[in-house]
Amino acid sequence: PSARIERWALRLQQYQFKLRHRPGKTNPADVLSRKPLSTLEKNSIAEDYVNFLTDHLVPKSMNRQEIEEACQKDAEMQALITAIRKNRWPRKPAGNTNNNKNDNNIDLTPYHSICNELTVSDNGIVLRGNRLVMPKKLRSHT
Repeated sequence: PSARIERWALRLQQYQFKLRHRPGKTNPADVLSRKPLSTLEKNSIAEDYVNFLTDHLVPKSMNRQEIEEACQKDAEMQALITAIRKNRWPRKPAGNTNNNKNDNNIDLTPYHSICNELTVSDNGIVLRGNRLVMPKKLRSHT
């Protein structure tokens, strides 16, 4: 299968479901979604301007080196990398939130539920499966 189908299969394998084919005779199509548009309306100047902005104001892409540097400078990412590599996660708090902080007083609570999915690449970048975990500094860029 194609890579796209394999990614979907990996994502969906945790669920139990059955697929059933429903023939077209018993599954009438939505008439309104099938009806073609009679004429296209001309966009207003404001709509043209918005379309121009969305087409031309694409955020600057990041390269691997920028992500690596941001990970090295981010204290939370460094604490997370240490927890992943040593497989020593701070205990979940039972009323007292100080129990969930590591030596640098950084709270790793948001990562507890996915700690088994996290890995660290050779470059020092945290991954969740095949996706990057971005440092806080770069999260607004993504």
